[in-house]
Amino acid sequence: MGITSYPTPSSGGFPYSSQLPVNASSVILDGELSNSGSYTTTISGNGGLAYLYSSNSLLITINGTTYNLLANQTVASNAFSGSVNATIKNPISAPPTSWTINNGTYSFGNCIFYVKSSGYWISCQWNTSNVMYSTNGISWTSINPYSGSGASLPNYYNAFYYDGTTVMCINGQSVTISTDGVNWTYLGVLNLSFYPQNATLFGNGNGEWLIYDNSGNNSGSGAYSADNGISWTAVSGTGTYGCEVGYVNGYWFAANNIGQSSGTQYLWYAKTPGTWTVNGRQEGSAIQTLSVNNLGFVASGPALFVTSDPSQPNAWAAYTMAFSVYSGINLNLSYVNGYYMTGTYTNDIVQYSSDYITWTLQSVGSTGNPFVSIAGDNAGKFVAVSSVQSSTNNIAISTPTYPVTPTKPIRFGIYAGPSAIH
Repeated sequence: MGITSYPTPSSGGFPYSSQLPVNASSVILDGELSNSGSYTTTISGNGGLAYLYSSNSLLITINGTTYNLLANQTVASNAFSGSVNATIKNPISAPPTSWTINNGTYSFGNCIFYVKSSGYWISCQWNTSNVMYSTNGISWTSINPYSGSGASLPNYYNAFYYDGTTVMCINGQSVTISTDGVNWTYLGVLNLSFYPQNATLFGNGNGEWLIYDNSGNNSGSGAYSADNGISWTAVSGTGTYGCEVGYVNGYWFAANNIGQSSGTQYLWYAKTPGTWTVNGRQEGSAIQTLSVNNLGFVASGPALFVTSDPSQPNAWAAYTMAFSVYSGINLNLSYVNGYYMTGTYTNDIVQYSSDYITWTLQSVGSTGNPFVSIAGDNAGKFVAVSSVQSSTNNIAISTPTYPVTPTKPIRFGIYAGPSAIH
């Protein structure tokens, strides 16, 4: 299989079995990739999670779920039991080198996501309560996710987010969800005393969701759901203008100015949504977490702050991107096959980075439009969309560039965690 050093657990080569992660109970698999770019085998789980570790950037797929590891990082997997397939793959590719410009079917809102389970790109349609989906990023179908529900839809647009498992739309107080971006289930209403406006919606991938009013009309209030949108509880925000939220390693975090629509932004954290503690002071206006790397990101203009522990004031590392990103409801930051990529405020310019520290600018064409939102699929293809109120030249699609000789050897380990967590 092209792997010159692939020892059995606890023997030979460069196994990690002598340095098990905390709470690991035994070695499932360890070894290194030396000549091959990937290796597939079967492993056995104990019904609990596993801890994954690598000496370099690596993709580890267990039972159909892919985990992106950075160098010397430990990541917990989903629980699995019995014999399942595991693939270890070097993710390093090249950044996109060519883009094609297309006319969209509709005008886009300020968002785009890629739903891995269904293979659809999804977005919200500009100035309507509709959402859109596409199999190729070029031809889009517009649908009403509230169709047949009788829901009251007072806003021209949806609060819209994909948490890696569920797509959720909220318009006024009406809530609807989907697992593929095409078929929708109406859940009911928030039962708040107000309609969230200019709303921020965020899900942490564990069935928990937060929505906040960012209009300044409702004291920054919002709602929290712990059951994937079925029931909601009113929660307080971090100031008059609500907050933009994320989640990483057990903590919700937020960026918001206190009581004004512009000015200094503050970082906050909470174990319980709505019970916020201010954490130092940084600049921040747009937020997103990349759960694949267990990191939280906050951006303000070109400034980028990154953490794995929002509760620690000194845990936010500061970097500078090449250009300012769109400071809307969410930071449109996509990570695919070893590269982070964002849109920018500048016409026809996107930027990418292999480590979120050093950023490189790239032109997608000569449209005169800003491509502020971007998402990537499983194979290194990115789709960037413009929020201009036109369907002309508003889609840019990259051509993946492969291969690049990976940096090897890459040493890795998969370790059994506890069979039950209480």
